[in-house]
Amino acid sequence: MQHSIPWLTAIVLAVVQGATEFIPVSSSAHLVIGAKVLGTEQLPLAYAVTVHVGTLVAVVVHYRRDLWQLLVALLRPGVEVGPADEEKCQARRLFALLLVATVPAAVAGLLAADYVDRLFSSPLPTGLFLLVTALFLWLADRQHGDRTPDRLTWIDSVLIGIGQMIAILPGVSRSGTTVLAGLWRGLSPAWAPRFSFLLSVPIIAGAGLVEAGDLATSPLSPGEALKYGVAGLLAAGVGYASIYLVVDTVRRGSLFKRFGIYCLALAVLTVAASLLGYW
Repeated sequence: MQHSIPWLTAIVLAVVQGATEFIPVSSSAHLVIGAKVLGTEQLPLAYAVTVHVGTLVAVVVHYRRDLWQLLVALLRPGVEVGPADEEKCQARRLFALLLVATVPAAVAGLLAADYVDRLFSSPLPTGLFLLVTALFLWLADRQHGDRTPDRLTWIDSVLIGIGQMIAILPGVSRSGTTVLAGLWRGLSPAWAPRFSFLLSVPIIAGAGLVEAGDLATSPLSPGEALKYGVAGLLAAGVGYASIYLVVDTVRRGSLFKRFGIYCLALAVLTVAASLLGYW
């Protein structure tokens, strides 16, 4: 049987996960810091799986049309004449680009899992890496492009994937690094967050599956199942709203103003609290 967490902790961390999975302020940083503040040293696996599924539902629902087009293009290999064939070709190319961009983070996750886990054990590295996220957001606001994925090269895709790979470090925002990488490689402000969030689908799903692998022998009581179900729904709802906020922020070129200054402040507080022995 897994250990339990209080209702308040489950609700607060679900909102934190739902918001920060997509807002470029690092969900890993907020879960590390939030767990410390709330006095929770370790989150139950079932809870972690549930909130991951919640954020996965949010991005799948928001980008359901893009994901449906990708699915149709893969399942219907036949050639059609006219705009339908062009649309199918673009969807297949987008799928290939997303697949290539997924590889660096997947490889790094397998090879460096133990090292990254050690970094998560202390808030100090998290605070330092939040400074990196703030820098990335400042740089992202200074990139300007007009490309769509059909004009990306395979090298562009790999570089965006390397951005996602860097975000396995606690405190480095996945959406922040991939949006920056996309804008740097010339993607338009409309497509950079779109590509980033579509790229998050296999990563979030993979993280949930890895965590779910250890649940077969850890049954939940009805009360715990209800608690985690509510947390998952909250993570999904907050995550869905957060996607809209990020898309609007990238369009306005206000990533640092809206989120970077916050990351700087949180980084200073986290480093100070860690060095002074509060955490």
